[in-house]
Amino acid sequence: LPLLRRGWVVALAHVRGGGELGQAWHDEGRKRRKRASALDFASAVRALHEWGYSRPARTAAVADSAGGLALGGLLNASPELLGAAVLRAPFLDPLGAMSDPSLPLTLEERGEWGDPSSDPEDAAAIAGYDPYANLGRAPHPLPPLLIHASEGDVRVPCTQSLRYVQRARRLAA
Repeated sequence: LPLLRRGWVVALAHVRGGGELGQAWHDEGRKRRKRASALDFASAVRALHEWGYSRPARTAAVADSAGGLALGGLLNASPELLGAAVLRAPFLDPLGAMSDPSLPLTLEERGEWGDPSSDPEDAAAIAGYDPYANLGRAPHPLPPLLIHASEGDVRVPCTQSLRYVQRARRLAA
């Protein structure tokens, strides 16, 4: 409330793949359709700018865990839309994670993301939206980032965030 009183605008984007709008909405953003999550996120940010609620330099986005995949996709496709981004325990390397059955949730989560190890179409789809694999392909530089990782997170190993930060720094140098 204090931020709203000071003129802040807070918007929540319920992108395809999330569960907030029911199973059909969730299904529209999973497996080979996962790219839709990042496209929806970018559309929501563009709408805020077009409607005059914000502009890129004054827009920050925050995402947690699997939501980091959508924000990471937005950062790869349209980093110029944001003035800053905060990613908390972000899932940024689905291709690497879904290819490694030794990770705790890989086998369990293949129904959500696909199986790049046995299905070439799943592998191609995941490679197409993977934030880590596609980092640096955008025509604009990344905005300032704050990335939180937890050493004890069994769902999203901190190594994903560390590798992402290392690559982002290398690209910015």
